[in-house]
Amino acid sequence: SDLLHHKLDAIGFGFLVPVFFVNSGMKLDVASVFGSMYGSLLTTALLAALLAARLPLMLMARQSGSTRDSVALGLYGATTLSLIVAITDIAVRNGAMTSAEVGPLVVAGVLSVVLFPIGASALLGQGAASRGSTYSGHDGL
Repeated sequence: SDLLHHKLDAIGFGFLVPVFFVNSGMKLDVASVFGSMYGSLLTTALLAALLAARLPLMLMARQSGSTRDSVALGLYGATTLSLIVAITDIAVRNGAMTSAEVGPLVVAGVLSVVLFPIGASALLGQGAASRGSTYSGHDGL
């Protein structure tokens, strides 16, 4: 059962998820994000919102660990891209969002997956890779 679970994860994350991201990512309107001040500010605000949503997690983790560990947990927990891409893809197909609205959301998700683990590893210092793997398995690329 455990072996089957690992094999299904490998197929899903190794093949199906990348195909989905390539298909969805090809529709990303990057000009709407970096071509205007509004797009850049919205991306920054959404990135901050991803962190703010993890504040309760950080506060609860602080009760049993150090501030550094709880902030690192919050950073790892705030990494999200697959849910953003899936929801925005459905929203665009149904006409609920435009590609100009989707761009800042997806870029914020990409930045969360790239920047937050780097920040968490920097906070944890030596041995971060072994401890980080405990936190980062929920939604990474």
